[in-house]
Amino acid sequence: MKKNSLKWGVSAACAVAAEICFAAIDIGAMPHWVYADTEVSTNFPLRLARNPAEDLRFSLEFLSCESNNVEVAFGLDANTNGVLDVSERGLSVGWDCGEWFIRSLGEEPFLCDAATTNEEKRLDFAMHVSGFRAKRFAATENEVPLEWEMEGVLPAWMFDPSWNMVRLVVRGAEGSCDSFRAAVTIDAMKIRIR
Repeated sequence: MKKNSLKWGVSAACAVAAEICFAAIDIGAMPHWVYADTEVSTNFPLRLARNPAEDLRFSLEFLSCESNNVEVAFGLDANTNGVLDVSERGLSVGWDCGEWFIRSLGEEPFLCDAATTNEEKRLDFAMHVSGFRAKRFAATENEVPLEWEMEGVLPAWMFDPSWNMVRLVVRGAEGSCDSFRAAVTIDAMKIRIR
């Protein structure tokens, strides 16, 4: 009896990749300033999913210069006036007079030099949260990684599940903010079987 030379192969592949978006914001360009202090701001609600593991991501596009400031602040609108007051801000990330910053009220800020010489800047910021704490984050400027001087465990003030408001502020006679997008997501389970 001749052996059948057919080779049998069984391959099964199953991939489940879901990204559940609990909150997303996309504002267009900010209006041009009209007052002498050159500040333009907007506040909007951003519901955090309040899950033990989630991701907070945002992108910010603007025209930079040595004298302008663009800041994204996350916090809890405790007095429910629809404005994220200074005392209510938990995490602020942005650009100030030629360098990047991450800060919180009363805490030592983390600073980072610009990664490119382009005037047109795009900041992409992603923070992974686990157990309701910021575990790691990454930020790029025009797709070039920013090198922050942070070692070890991230400070507790970098994330709070009670935050419910975002404030975007642009200051300076030069430069402008072209767009801002933010999202809070949960990366669901990914399974591959072969």
